[in-house]
Amino acid sequence: MQGSSHQVIPIFDGEKYDLRSIKMATIFRTRKLWSVVEEGVPDEPVQAEETPETAREKTLREEAMMNDTTALQILQTAVTDQIFSRIAAALTAKEAWDALKAEYQGSPQVRLIKLQALRREYENLKMYDGEEIKTFTDKLIVLENQLTYHGEKEDRLPNHTEDTHLSPSQVR
Repeated sequence: MQGSSHQVIPIFDGEKYDLRSIKMATIFRTRKLWSVVEEGVPDEPVQAEETPETAREKTLREEAMMNDTTALQILQTAVTDQIFSRIAAALTAKEAWDALKAEYQGSPQVRLIKLQALRREYENLKMYDGEEIKTFTDKLIVLENQLTYHGEKEDRLPNHTEDTHLSPSQVR
């Protein structure tokens, strides 16, 4: 975890969950904590006697529990007090992460509706007279990234870049 003390943790205030969750996942990955956030800590197996194998498993479990506590601490400090109250009862990083995900990303039905709205917006995207190509391509890239984040496969996206050489009046 060299250099991790200098990394600024973004504070989540309830806005732009899709962007914040990507940033937080990257922070957890750089600190090798993502597996405990995403999967949780494995249950402790019941053993009659301790062998070198079970001692190693116990050490690995203790490390996973410490990583989980570290990840939970990061999550708790990376949210406002108002949002913290929603994850305060979580005992593990996975519980806290799942609670935030459920509340701010929504149910599968809500995500599907968001995806359909983004598809419609993508299909209706036009370059207007007087609009700079950079402005149009920036909108296009942002929309493609949102679609990908919400589950759209890249190969299913229509290729708008073929039309960018046309004048704005031809793009419509």
